[in-house]
Order: sequence, then C-alpha cells, then structure tokens
Amino acid sequence: MARAAQALYKVSEALIVALQSPKASFRWLRFLWSNQFAQLRLRHNPGFVVKPFKRYLNSNYKVPDRVRSLVSHYEFALERFSGGHLDSIYFGAGLILAEFPGKSGAFYRVLLGIHSSCHNEGEMLLKIQTFKGDVVCFAIFTIGSSKNGKLQIELGTIQGQSRNTDFSVTATATRDFHALRPIHLLMAIVYSVARNWKIDTIVCVATRTHVNHLNGANALFCRNYDTLWKQLGGQLNFDTGFYLLPFRFTYGIGVNQGRKHRSRHRRRTELKNEIFKMVENSLTRALPRKSSTQ
Repeated sequence: MARAAQALYKVSEALIVALQSPKASFRWLRFLWSNQFAQLRLRHNPGFVVKPFKRYLNSNYKVPDRVRSLVSHYEFALERFSGGHLDSIYFGAGLILAEFPGKSGAFYRVLLGIHSSCHNEGEMLLKIQTFKGDVVCFAIFTIGSSKNGKLQIELGTIQGQSRNTDFSVTATATRDFHALRPIHLLMAIVYSVARNWKIDTIVCVATRTHVNHLNGANALFCRNYDTLWKQLGGQLNFDTGFYLLPFRFTYGIGVNQGRKHRSRHRRRTELKNEIFKMVENSLTRALPRKSSTQ
C-alpha cells in the first residue's frame, strides 16, 4: 500500500513538471508515439515515459534540455544500430566492441550496454571488464545535442571498479595496459567511439552539477570528476555545468617521463590503436542494413 502511494506521488509530481513545459512535453509524447524503439523501451519499463520529468544527467538541465538529449539519443541510436544490436545493448548482455590481451596474458573486453533500464546518468554504458566479468571501469553517457542541434557525447559519469571487486583487478589491469590507468584508456576509447560516429564534441558533467551530487544515498556513488576533466584538458562552462574536452584526446605525461619510457609509450600506442580498430569494425558491423529499395 505504501509503495503504491509512493509510486502515485512520483507520477503526479512528474505530471506537474510536465505541465510547466508544455511544448517540450508535447515533443516527448510525440516522440514516444513515433519512435519504434522508444515504444519497445516503454513496454520493458513503463517508467520510461516520465524520464525527462525527473532529475537527469545534469542538475542544470530543465525539461526542454532533457527532452532534447533523450530524443536526440534514440533517434541517433536507430540510425546507427540494427534492431538485433539494439536488443543486445539494451536488453541483453551488451555489444562486444573489442577483445584484447593484456601484458600478463589476461584478456579484457570492451562492452557497450546500459547501467539499468531507467538510470539517470545517461542512456548507454561503455565499460572495460575482464573475461571473468570483473568490471575494471565504466562510463555512462547520452548522445545528446546542443541547443543549435549539433550532436555531442554527454558524459554523465565515469567510475572505476565497484566496491565488490577486488582491488587487484585494477592493479593488474594497469600493469596489463603498460602502466596506463584504465580510466584514461576508457576515455581514449570514448574518443574513438565519438569519431566513428562523426561526433566532434564531448562534454562531461562537472561535480557540482552531477545529477546525484549530494543527493541522498546516491551521494556515495559520486566522485570528484573535475580533476580528471582538467587532466584531459577540459574547460568548464559555468552556464551549462559541463566541461568541454579538447577535440583530440590528450593526456600529458611530461617530457622527461616520455623520454625515459619511450618503449612503454610505444606499447601503449600500439594497444590503443589495436583496440580502436576493433571498435571501428564492431560499430560498422552494427549498422542497420540498407533496404534493397534504397
């Protein structure tokens, strides 16, 4: 009884928010009726209908911003993935983008999937995990669009291994990646995915505008993102609450360190290029087939 009352309260609360932005709300409802995959998402989780009327991705976002990002994401997803691949990403074990051995001989996998059906940090999850299934690190993002309609990767979170994973997993992965931190490798892969999709802009939520920042129990899930974004050359836009990353992935290792470890730097580059090629091939195979009438 209490749970039903709580659910009813959440629906009524979402309805009030929707009525405050009628134009954006109408766009969302029209999108739900016209987008086949959105309808499939609704059948799997009816709560999807109120997603833009609750906290989502960036605490600065209002209903029109959330609708813009969500509609952009699913319209793009239908253009870039076949039905079978979308099923794998959203309702299955995920789409394997790359599989590669580390320095120790242990194997790793790059997967594209989701965190949960109505997660509020983004619509897709990109992760590196071991063949045993231990998650090394992951990022959650939405393929949104700016107010001028330009596509952009909107990164809602990036996390290392979970608390249930032995710390040795990260330590081993770092050695296997030739002393490259797993999160930095993951960000390089995010860039690779964005380029494959012909998306030039990557924005990352700032700590203060993270959707779960100091938000009840979810505060435990939040980290200080700003340090990482600054390391990667990100510039904070105070109006949007996003860090804009440079056009190319860069991570300064220092001139002296680069000279001292040239062979290690070369092996890192070879590893990344190998992964990028596999990611490119996997995303190309995932494209929907053109009909014979086209």
